Formats: sequence, C-alpha cells, structure tokens
Amino acid sequence: MMTAKESVGAELTLEEVYARFPDEWIALNVTDQGGDGQSLRGRLIAHGGDRAHIYAEELAFARSHPGVHTAVFFTGPVTGPDSDAVIVF
Repeated sequence: MMTAKESVGAELTLEEVYARFPDEWIALNVTDQGGDGQSLRGRLIAHGGDRAHIYAEELAFARSHPGVHTAVFFTGPVTGPDSDAVIVF
C-alpha cells in the first residue's frame, strides 16, 4: 500500500482519492474523463488541509503544463458561504 507522500504523482480513481485522503483538499491532473465530464482518473498533484496551499500547488502545476486539465476539490462535506468545492481549469 502506498503512503500519502508516495501517492503524489500516482494515477488514482476518484474513489481511491476519497478513500485515501478523507477531509482533505485535492489538486488532481485529470487524465481520464467520463462522457458526462466527470473526472474519473487523475494524477495527484497535491493534497492536504490547507486550501490556499493546494490551490497554489495546482496553479504552479498548470502554469508549467499548459493545456492540461486539473481539478481542485474537497473530499469532505462542503458547507457554508465559502463552499467553492470544485474548480476545473
């Protein structure tokens, strides 16, 4: 079994991401999408509890890899006025 640190860069399904990183912010390089636009698989860019850090990691990745599709989302419950759960670039 991979540790959390070893998982960065690994291609994972959404189910694997949610199981391995509960209640964390995730930045994912989307590698496979379903026909409905839902990302099904991706390479983990970053994960953790600090949303600002995860967005910064995703932005740095996107800038150095033009044209890739990325997503940032939270694996726990999202509530309140600051609930921007998913952003896809």
